[in-house]
Amino acid sequence: MHYRFDISDQRSDGFVDRTDHRYLTFTGGALWDVNSDVSLEFDLDYSQDEQSAYWGTPLVTQALPGAQPLGGILQDGQDRFVDVRLRDENYNVADNDTSSESW
Repeated sequence: MHYRFDISDQRSDGFVDRTDHRYLTFTGGALWDVNSDVSLEFDLDYSQDEQSAYWGTPLVTQALPGAQPLGGILQDGQDRFVDVRLRDENYNVADNDTSSESW
């Protein structure tokens, strides 16, 4: 009888608020050599991912009181930029569901 089991779990809080994620995988198998001519094999794979969407931080203009461009980050041709106070904010819905489960 031969067997193998692997489990992997990866988690992160993300670099922007509400962007945590988790990836979980499990794989296992067993092989039984019944005799020299017959073998039975059983395999099982499972994966699950749970993540939160982040589609970007809005660009603003100097019209926003106290706006300060974040250096080294996108600034478009219309003088819009990422404000330093907004760089870690997530403006997506709080109850989004971007996940999957596979067997």
